Amino acid sequence: KDSLKLIYFSVAGTYDIAGNVNEFRDVILENRGTNPEVPDALTPPADTLIFDQRGTLRLPTGYRVGINLEKPFHWAFSADFHQKNWSQYRSFLGGDTLRNTFGVAVGGEWTPDINSVNSYLRRMTFRVGFNYSQMPVAHRGRQLADRSLSFGVSLPITPQDRSGVSYINTTFLVGRRGDGTLLQENYFRVIFGFSINAFDWFRRYRID
Repeated sequence: KDSLKLIYFSVAGTYDIAGNVNEFRDVILENRGTNPEVPDALTPPADTLIFDQRGTLRLPTGYRVGINLEKPFHWAFSADFHQKNWSQYRSFLGGDTLRNTFGVAVGGEWTPDINSVNSYLRRMTFRVGFNYSQMPVAHRGRQLADRSLSFGVSLPITPQDRSGVSYINTTFLVGRRGDGTLLQENYFRVIFGFSINAFDWFRRYRID
């Protein structure tokens, strides 16, 4: 119980090593008639332009760093930063003009009182987050980006015990991808998930 009164700080990171991946492609051109009076038998056959063309694809380096500040079962704040050197990307077909990207995401959660008996609302966990990520492509000299804002609620479905609490997790996310001119997409997502914490079947019971 004393450990639940402490505040924990953690840092984590990953690094993506550059590497090569073998790739191949086939290009098949097929012309289908749109005239219903022309039978399928008279439709020109498919023509294989490129068959089993092989080469090497170069994947870029990148890294990701995240921090988390947390008071267990009460509140938490997290931040994540990532960077990818997409200018190193190379395909054996050539013509790659990708740009380096970076992104940042921040978010937090809050549980009023996980052990509340009189209020189910106080046992719920509320979350909010923001994400900004650059895309490796550009339009009219301007690099595209993806921005999103998310809200979430975790609904407890079991009481607090030694195994923890099981939840139904819901997330509502709104975002915009593009540069606000010809290439722009507004989107909305609804995400459902489950967090099951029940380890009773792993516990060995003894009868005296």
